[in-house]
Amino acid sequence: MAALLDKKRLKATREAKAQRMQSIREAAAYFFARLPYDEVTLDAIGSRAGVRQGQTIMYFGSKEELFAVVLRQKLEEWAESLSERLKSMPRGDESEMASVLATSFTENSGLCRFLAEAAMVLELGIQMEAADSALRVMHHRLDQLGEVIESQLPRLARGAGKKALRRLMTTVTGAYPYAEPRGAVAMALCDGRIEDLRINLNDEIEDVARILLHAAMK
Repeated sequence: MAALLDKKRLKATREAKAQRMQSIREAAAYFFARLPYDEVTLDAIGSRAGVRQGQTIMYFGSKEELFAVVLRQKLEEWAESLSERLKSMPRGDESEMASVLATSFTENSGLCRFLAEAAMVLELGIQMEAADSALRVMHHRLDQLGEVIESQLPRLARGAGKKALRRLMTTVTGAYPYAEPRGAVAMALCDGRIEDLRINLNDEIEDVARILLHAAMK
């Protein structure tokens, strides 16, 4: 009887821990998608998640590692959604492909912000295991999506689908601050002399996608 009670307690403890970790991930995703990375604090994340002070770092180690966990989750969600959209589009339609790729990013502004800040965050002393996990997910998902793109555009050269996606991610990383400026950048772009630096992110990504896909056609 005692052994059965111990098993039940252990199961309840594990479930409670899993729920706390999920609450922390959701709270972190909320703040990282809305605030500059430097303004997000573990205390704020823990408060929104409803966990005791110190539990956030106990479960995830650091803000950088928590960012990597949420980035991995965002990449998984984006890849699943994009894969379904790609499979349902007409085969051989290069223009539609460029449009679908662009909107997959711009309809997911949280992911765009994560990608724009990822390079900086992953250099901030993050543990190798956390960085490696996020980058492996990105590599794996780009492989899968690249194959889907190539199956939908049979004239694409082998490997061109993944290459295009990687370059589009680079475009998002560089262009996002000028599409959704904040702080000093937003104030500077109010100056009529340089306001043309502000861009439409969807148009920018779609233009780049068209160029990349067209150039990779056999």
